[in-house]
Amino acid sequence: MGASVDIKGNPLPGFGRIYPVLVVYPMGWSWAFWLVQKLHERVAEQCGFNAERRLVGAWPAPAITADCAALPYCDNLTVYGVNADQVGAGIERMINAFSNLGFDLHEISGVEEVSSVLGYAVNHLRRWRRCKRR
Repeated sequence: MGASVDIKGNPLPGFGRIYPVLVVYPMGWSWAFWLVQKLHERVAEQCGFNAERRLVGAWPAPAITADCAALPYCDNLTVYGVNADQVGAGIERMINAFSNLGFDLHEISGVEEVSSVLGYAVNHLRRWRRCKRR
C-alpha cells in the first residue's frame, strides 16, 4: 500500500490491518460530497426531519401546511415552512446538532419572509425565482 509510518512517524509493521483517519476531505475527492451529504441527512434525521420532512431530488416536496421541512444540501442548513416559530425551532435544532459535532457555522440568518438559497429566492407568497447571485 505504500504506508510505512503512522501519524507520529513510528514505523508500521509489515502485516495487519491499517485504519486510516481523514481529518479533512480534500475538495475534488470523488467521495467528499457524498460523505458530507450523508452526514447532513443523518443529522437532519436526528433533528426530527425524517425522510418525509426533507426536500430531496427526484422525490415530491414535503407538504408544509402543518410542519416545517429541511433542505439538506452539502453545507447549507435550510429549514422552511409557513410557521415562523416552527422554522426557528427547526433551524435551532440543526445549528445545535452541527455545533455539538464540532462544526463552525457561518453566515447564519434568522427566520425571514424572503430568503434565497442555492440560487433561488422564495418569498412569503411561496413564489420562487432564480437569483443572479448564487
